[in-house]
Amino acid sequence: MLRVTYIYWEPWFRGHPPALDLKNRAEVVMGMSGVFAADVVVAHAPSLLSSGQTHEVELLRRNTSPEQVWILVTQESSENYPEQASPGFRSLFDGEMSHRQTAEIWIPYLDAGSIGAEFDPTEKTELCCAFMSSGFNASRRQEYLASLMRHVDVASYGRVQNNRRIADDGGRMSKLAVMRRFRYATAFENSRETDYVTEKFFDPLGVGTIPIYLGAPNIGEFCPGDECCIDASAHPDPRTLARLILERDYRDLHRWRQQPLRRSFMEKSARLAIPFHERFLASAEALRERKRKGPCEAGRGLLA
Repeated sequence: MLRVTYIYWEPWFRGHPPALDLKNRAEVVMGMSGVFAADVVVAHAPSLLSSGQTHEVELLRRNTSPEQVWILVTQESSENYPEQASPGFRSLFDGEMSHRQTAEIWIPYLDAGSIGAEFDPTEKTELCCAFMSSGFNASRRQEYLASLMRHVDVASYGRVQNNRRIADDGGRMSKLAVMRRFRYATAFENSRETDYVTEKFFDPLGVGTIPIYLGAPNIGEFCPGDECCIDASAHPDPRTLARLILERDYRDLHRWRQQPLRRSFMEKSARLAIPFHERFLASAEALRERKRKGPCEAGRGLLA
């Protein structure tokens, strides 16, 4: 049975440590204790980099068997964690598990289950909401939101520009219940990295609300239908965006729901229909086979 070890820095997860559910098809050890006996080591890059353990990870990699497969895992933008994209750090790894479409194991934020559902637009009794709390701001989203709010009413439930609160806040489900009342929701990513498309975009679509998107330059590749969102990058002056959402018939932006979903979106959904444990194990075995055919010295990995 394949032996897999997942290494990470626990405080980064704030009491909710990660899991690697491989459905009993592999022996999984969470933490550093299983590294030397592992066939595959999965390293959570953002937490390890945040803890300042880069040097320790490098030493560990270079003192373990060169036959091991090391996989970098992240769902964070490299604009916020630049070292995870640096050649030196990436050279420690043989493969990647991330939101990037080129990763050996693709783990996007996409949950296609309810994206194409029908909604009654007349239920939308309020104009626009925002949920922004993180301090990461590489996209300059905080400034954009502040300017937008000077020209149009935005119900802001996050810590940034807060002017509303959720009674009996139960987390994500409470957020979605509130969002369902609005015609528009700001979906502002904390960076503008290619493929970094998070739940900020998909959550509004799932509750029949129109995302006003600021983030990945290739957002069109993730859209389930034509004109399903408003791209804020096309409106560098928030005043023009404010005018648009005040004057446009928002029901036009729901017409895509009456059409077949885009083929590109369906292809992404099909990739994710394969259970995660099957995708992980197949990719891990392919990486192991690549090493058996042409073993390289430890640490050449993604740059080999």
